[in-house]
This record gives sequence, C-alpha cells and structure tokens, in this order.
Amino acid sequence: MAATYPNNVHYSLRNVMKYTPTKMERTYSYLAYNLSLNSNVKHGRHCSILIDEDDNILSVFVNRYNIDCKSSTHSEVGCINEYLKENKVSLKKCRIIVIRGNMLGKMSLSKPCLECFKCIKRSGLKTIIYSSGHKVYNKA
Repeated sequence: MAATYPNNVHYSLRNVMKYTPTKMERTYSYLAYNLSLNSNVKHGRHCSILIDEDDNILSVFVNRYNIDCKSSTHSEVGCINEYLKENKVSLKKCRIIVIRGNMLGKMSLSKPCLECFKCIKRSGLKTIIYSSGHKVYNKA
C-alpha cells in the first residue's frame, strides 16, 4: 500500500494485512470513532488509543489544531507523547489503534502519515491497527 503526499514522498508499510480486531479492540475502535468526531480539525478527524498487552488503555489523543491554528498535532504523535511524558516504560508490547471518523457516520482511511509512522517506530511500537474503511481494519 503505497501512499503519495504533497511533498511527493512515497512510502509503504510492510506486512500490511486486512485485520479482524479482537472484541476489545473493536470496542476501543468505536470509542475512538466517537471521540474523533470531537476533533477541531474538520478535514481529518482522527483519534488514537494506545493499548498494552493486557488490553488496558494507556493513552488517548484526538488530533487538534495547536494554539496558533496554523498547525495541528496528529493523534498518533499526541497519543505517544502524552504517554511518554509521564511514563518511561517500553512500548514494545503495546499497540496503537488509529481511527478516522467522518460526519456521515462512517470510519474512513486512517493510515498514519510518514511522520507519524516514523514517530511510532521510534517509540518501539510494533503493531499499528488503523481503519481503512467503515468497520474495515488493517494491521501493520
């Protein structure tokens, strides 16, 4: 799955596959969808939930515009940063769920952008679960 962004950077996530989430991951994805609708970034309402190996929520973040209203904090980066601010525990066994919601009541493609992908990898996270359509998930 290659993606092109305005700066013409092409990248693909390795080992991307359609994924059937566990019951708890599905519950968290619906929570993320509902929270994403509260984002003040109208063209891309994303929410990320960081989960440990025991299915406990470690951090939740909804993307939002910064104070200057010219830039935004992506949900993946915000979620990881919020957790690491207060915890120094490794995220190797954790996973992140990234969901994008639209006002039509559907989940949309929420593949992390290149910068978010780099942040996720630097944090040590090994599993990314993201919406690729309404109730359709991919895992990388």
